[in-house]
Amino acid sequence: MSENEETKEHDEEDEEEEENTIKINDKELEDTVTSIIRKITQKNETGVLEDINETKNFRNSREQSIFNIFNNEGNNIFMLSCKYGLTNVCTNIIENYNKLFNLGRINFRGHTALIICLLNENTDVALKLLEYPQALPELFNENLRNSVLSVMLAKNLRDDTNMQILTEIIDCYLEYTPNSQRFHKFLNKICEDKNIIERLQQEFPLRVLNFNRICGDLENVQGETPDPLNPNLTNVLNVTQHNLRRQSNLQNARNVVPQRNVIAENVEPQNPYVSNFDPNEYTDEQMENFRIRKRSDSSGGRKKYKKRKTTKRRKTTKRRKYTRKFHKKTIRL
Repeated sequence: MSENEETKEHDEEDEEEEENTIKINDKELEDTVTSIIRKITQKNETGVLEDINETKNFRNSREQSIFNIFNNEGNNIFMLSCKYGLTNVCTNIIENYNKLFNLGRINFRGHTALIICLLNENTDVALKLLEYPQALPELFNENLRNSVLSVMLAKNLRDDTNMQILTEIIDCYLEYTPNSQRFHKFLNKICEDKNIIERLQQEFPLRVLNFNRICGDLENVQGETPDPLNPNLTNVLNVTQHNLRRQSNLQNARNVVPQRNVIAENVEPQNPYVSNFDPNEYTDEQMENFRIRKRSDSSGGRKKYKKRKTTKRRKTTKRRKYTRKFHKKTIRL
């Protein structure tokens, strides 16, 4: 199928969706989502699937669907289905309604649907989400607080299912952002466990990902030439890993303030009246004028400051105004 035929099919699907949309107000859409969320928390998977099928075309005044409304934690019905382990609901939403909302939406805790699946051991849905790069917003934004890589580090990576998920995540990074600093830090952590390295190396060919080069020293990879089969990935990734390590060492060296070796020297002041003074060059009268006269009363001396007479202000007592509260008499009954 050519690209033109695919675009025509997508356009036809969009037109059908626009024709089938049902306009409702915001309150009705919120009530509909609240009813679906109630069934999700009850793990009523059949009821949730029926409600989604009936309300999938609902749109409010802002053209939002049931998948764009979220609760007080920032989770929509898809993310809640991942949390409560409704595998069939999640799979149905991913395959049929992924264009109606963002698969990589981040809730108020900084978690995506993929992270929620990993935290709740919903591995089948996690593997399904890894087929869609938009489910991993960290691939395109390194400033995110949480990532699937940090979640995977806390798991048992010797488990077969976790190893499969980890392989898919690494494959996504290699395809979209192989030079990510977050990714290279994760590889540095992986290098600490030789068993995991051996298992991961079985999943990737050496020309794509060579852990011997990544986990080795920088001296072992300097001067290597790119692989002609895959010049964009081969060895560029490996050298980048070591370059990052070298840059971190250089950065630490820059942060150290260098101490200057200061050599103290005794240098006499260049004063012509002191260093170049010769008494034989002056007459007796000139020498007499150079002498410092003793201070006396006639020549001034230290000034005696007289105390200034100040008249003290006489304290006056202010008369108290007549008020009833000071002269109020209590009447005993």
